[in-house]
Amino acid sequence: MLRSESEFEVWRRILTSEIWDLDKDNDILPALMLSYNELPPHLKPCFSYCTIFPKDYPFRKEQVIHLWIANGLVVPQGEERIQDLGDQFFNQLRSRSLFDKVRNPSHGNTEEFLMHDLVNDLA
Repeated sequence: MLRSESEFEVWRRILTSEIWDLDKDNDILPALMLSYNELPPHLKPCFSYCTIFPKDYPFRKEQVIHLWIANGLVVPQGEERIQDLGDQFFNQLRSRSLFDKVRNPSHGNTEEFLMHDLVNDLA
């Protein structure tokens, strides 16, 4: 979440966020919740939509993008192609480590992804 942030105040705001007080025994869930809260509004429904996949279910990027488009979660602005915008959304969620790439030699060159169980619970 903070990888691309260079402003000290953004880092301080995250560090002092009240969300860390939610569960003193477990730093993982507040961290995941904070990651979700900091998602841009257009990514939240796309991320949440991925709960249609069962835990540990490998999915293809193109499959998810087509589902988002079919359900009206990807709406282009201006001349932008809807498929390119869906690709951007997917890559933004992946860059936040919400999707993990899975190695699956039985499927050849097809890239597949998973959501970690805790991330799936959050979604």
